[in-house]
Amino acid sequence: MIADSNRTSFSRIASQDNINAVFALEHASFMLGTDQGLSVYSEKPQLVQTRYDFSGALFFNVQDGQYISVYPNSIEGGTINEQSKTPLFKKSYTDGFSDAVFEPVEQGLVIAGKSLSFFDIKTQKLTPRVLSNEALKNANIDNIKVLGDQLYLSYANGIIQLPISE
Repeated sequence: MIADSNRTSFSRIASQDNINAVFALEHASFMLGTDQGLSVYSEKPQLVQTRYDFSGALFFNVQDGQYISVYPNSIEGGTINEQSKTPLFKKSYTDGFSDAVFEPVEQGLVIAGKSLSFFDIKTQKLTPRVLSNEALKNANIDNIKVLGDQLYLSYANGIIQLPISE
């Protein structure tokens, strides 16, 4: 546990970057994924070392030792731990992800913007335009969230609710 006197220091360090992911490690330490890269912290709030550079990533997530990062025109995934980062794939796409929002789900990553797409981590395939602009009410999706078995898409005029199976 971080002592109260250390919380201020950690808050100051963490508030300087956009935090995209937190991954717990053994022995009271954790990895913190930010726009500037991946850093390892111990129970003391000192930055141990920046291990992997994910700067430029639009989205970064670590779950069960597997990472996925989205860049403007590519998606990369692999395994990660304190000792190593092993990229397993990097896929490039002509359509960019710069205006998209992302939500990790068990099977992959939901990508939304002017359309709804899905990236399957196991098959490493992107299924573009799962739903058309018409089905999305010609809206630009601002945010997405999975709650239970429902996918919620918010846009300027409201919320669209879809079952995950779609």
